[in-house]
This record gives sequence, structure tokens and C-alpha cells, in this order.
Amino acid sequence: MRLWCAGQLGLGLFAVGVFSGAGAAAQTMVPPGNLGPQTWTKAGSPYVVTGEVTLESLTVGPGTVVRVDPIDVAPNAYVFVTGALNVEASLEDPATFQPNGADAEAIWRGIIAASANITGGVFRFAQTVRTSTGTMVVRSSIFEGGADALAAFGANLDVDRTLFLVGTVGIHTSGNQTVVVKNSVFQSRRPQAQSGGALDASGTVSITNCTFDGLRAVFDGSGTTLVTNSIITNSRSVSRAASAGITVAHSLIWNVADRENINVESIVDGDPRYVGPSDLRLLRGSPGIDSGKSEGAPDHDFAGRARPQGSGHDMGAYEYDPASSGGTSGGTSGAGGLPGGTAGAMTAGSSGASSKAGASNGGSSGFGGSSGFGGSSGFGRGGAAPTTTGGAGAGPGQTGGSTSNGGASGLEDAKERDEEVETASCGCRTHRQGRAGWLLPLTLTVLWFGRRLRARS
Repeated sequence: MRLWCAGQLGLGLFAVGVFSGAGAAAQTMVPPGNLGPQTWTKAGSPYVVTGEVTLESLTVGPGTVVRVDPIDVAPNAYVFVTGALNVEASLEDPATFQPNGADAEAIWRGIIAASANITGGVFRFAQTVRTSTGTMVVRSSIFEGGADALAAFGANLDVDRTLFLVGTVGIHTSGNQTVVVKNSVFQSRRPQAQSGGALDASGTVSITNCTFDGLRAVFDGSGTTLVTNSIITNSRSVSRAASAGITVAHSLIWNVADRENINVESIVDGDPRYVGPSDLRLLRGSPGIDSGKSEGAPDHDFAGRARPQGSGHDMGAYEYDPASSGGTSGGTSGAGGLPGGTAGAMTAGSSGASSKAGASNGGSSGFGGSSGFGGSSGFGRGGAAPTTTGGAGAGPGQTGGSTSNGGASGLEDAKERDEEVETASCGCRTHRQGRAGWLLPLTLTVLWFGRRLRARS
């Protein structure tokens, strides 16, 4: 084996290849220091960041992979962007940002940019992706783990069709800005008693057609928040902020122990009948179907499917479509099967095996007719009582969720939360989370099927 260096590429980047009998693999080393405008592509991937780097601007194309040394290897390996961060990809061919090295769940510092437009980005275990000016637009992306996974400190925020596999906080905002989130899913990576919160927000917050599941506290912060056409399930509390103005209207709340600190209007209290504990689409007969408010509702759902499909708009991130539904069985016999069939058809799978705590993912047939998540052993969160949604009950002895008072913009404002370590260099939160990596391919497949359905219509 021998190494080669192709020489300097552009502004300080080096392409390095490793030759062996099987061929060559290339990577682009990003040296610490100040660099000019950057465009990173699939051809140069992976881009490896080993120390603090400051870029004038950064554009990242589809299929690009960026690897950053984790905190325990490079404590100051931030990616600072003094101008705009533009991620121009899709979840069919995403731009992926992840820790470098053998530990796929190691926390790395993250990206701090002046402004950002992100489409098709997958951010795995970044401490934060943060902006401070303008409006940060996020579409069709995934944020897994992280302390403040997506943060806007002084910037407005506009999020659509995005999955948050919550570590500590999914979205954190600070300042008197506008926050709009629609057609998005917030789901805990860990059991409810150890989970975090969906939003810690200030300013004016609008949440429409979102699904929140398995969280310790869904909302926190001092913002004025209106939640519409959404589903909140299997969580300890809706809000921890007694002083915040939070109104939940035309939404479904189920298996949530603490509903204090909120104003409610036209609430549905019933099991939403999810396809499974990791598949938050709705089964036939769900009380969330056709029960939403049409005024202000988006014209599409998380998968890109048109709304409405029935006589009215559905609640939650997914619009129910009988032609592409999962199974129809539920209760103690397990949630309905995951999509099966051939040629990408989304037909019903068989019902799952018996489960006493909603632990079965249900269904023996998986995507494309192959064996999938089926079986009786699945992702159970435990809790007080069995539920058909496979979520946790509000078990005794569970403590409250994280809390935050917002704070001024900058690197020094983040606060320590439970089980977290506040690092001296930036005050940012760190947290190691449990495994839920299999939720990523599930989400990618659902979105791919949504695109196929739109192409056929």
C-alpha cells in the first residue's frame, strides 16, 4: 500500500488517495485555518476536517460526504462559515455530515454559519448547526442527535419536511424572530425518561402538521407558540415553560401525562393508530384522519404527498392515503405491517406478533417485499400501560425535561442540561445518545415512495 498526494486543490485542500490491490479510494483533507469560498462535491468526498476551519462560504452538492473529527479527538474542530452555507441535495442523494473515525455516534462540534439554506442534508451527531442572520431555510433533511441540533440565534427559521431524531433539543432559537415548522417529525432516540425536547424556542413560533413522539418535554422556552393540526404522543409533558404562551389547537394528544402550561382548542384525545413505533404514518380508522383544520394547512405532507387526500386535512406530518397505507391491524397483536410488495408498491404487510408494551414493529414483510423490521422484538420504550402506538407510558419516577431560558446570540450562551458536559471552549452542550440509526433508511424510503407517487400522478 502506498499514499499519494495529488497536490494543492484550490484554496488549501489536498486530495489524498490510498492504493491497494483492489483499486484506489480518495479523500479531500481540509486543513485547519482560514479558507476562501468552497464548493464540496461527491467527486471529492469524503472531505475530512481535523481542526477548526473558517470558510468564506460553503456550497455542498448531492452525494457529498463530510467527516469531522469528534470532540474527544479535536475539541475545537468547528466549521465556521462567515457567509452562506448552501446544501443543495435531496434525501434520494443527500449531503451527509458525520463524525470521522470508527465511532459513528461520536459527537462533533458542528457548523456555525452567518446564514444557511439546507435541502437534503443529513447531519449525524453534530453538536449544533447554527445561523445568526437572515432566514435559515431547511427542507427535506435529517438531524440525528446533537445538543441543539438545529439552532437559530437571531435568525428566522423556516423548516419543512424534516426529521429530528432528538438527542437533547431538536430546534433551539434565541431572539425575537419568527419560527415556522411544518410537516416535520420529532422522535426521541432514547427511552422517554432519558429523552430530550423538540423545541426550545423564543420569538413567534408556528407549528403546523407536525408529529411529536416519545419526548420528555415537547416545548420549552419563552416564545409565543401556536401548534395546529399536529399529533403529540407518548411523551411526559407538552410544555415545561409556565410563562410561555403555548396554544395547541385542532391537534391530537395521546398518552401524555402532563398537559399543564398550555392553552387548548379543539383537541382530539385518542390513540392516533400509528403504523408502528418507528413508522408514524396513520392507519385506517385513526382519529387524526380528516380531523385537521384546512385554514393555514400546507398543501403537501412529510413525504411530499398532496393534502388533503380525503374529505379534510389530516393531523400530523403524514397525510393518510388508502392506496399507500401500511397495515390495518393494531392493539396488542402489534402495529400494522410495514409497507411490502414489489416494484416499490406500498401494499400492506402482515400484522406483527404479540407485544405487551407496544414493542413490536409489526409485520413480517418489509420494503420491496423483502424481510424488514418484522418480528415480535422491536423498539419498545416501556412505560406504564400497553398502547397500540408502541410508545412509553408516563412511568413513575420520571423527571422533567430539559429547560432553557434562551440567551443572547454567540458561543457562550448554551447552558448545561442533565447528563451533559459543558465544554470550556464554547459553552455548548454535549450528550451521547442511544442507537436509532435504522430510522434513517425508513425515512428515506418513505420520502422516495412519496416522490414516486407524485411522479405517477
